[in-house]
Amino acid sequence: MIAVRAVQVPRPAAAAPQFSRQLDNVTLDEGSTATLECQVTGHPDPGVRWYKEGRPLTASQKVRHWNRAIVDGRLRSRCLILTNSTKH
Repeated sequence: MIAVRAVQVPRPAAAAPQFSRQLDNVTLDEGSTATLECQVTGHPDPGVRWYKEGRPLTASQKVRHWNRAIVDGRLRSRCLILTNSTKH
């Protein structure tokens, strides 16, 4: 016979998103590549959406975004690269 016992696993408390690193203003020459990075924490891990001139940026040949820097099992930064940024 197998004995089964239910165990309650505590969940981490919810935490509102907080930017631990704000974006800096960037000025570039036309046709240059811009790399933007923000660091945001919260629970559950918050999503980040990137916008240019009020419109969402979606992945393409000229727009790349990704998550990086996983620390203690948590995502710590999100990055965006715009190539030839004035032409989006």
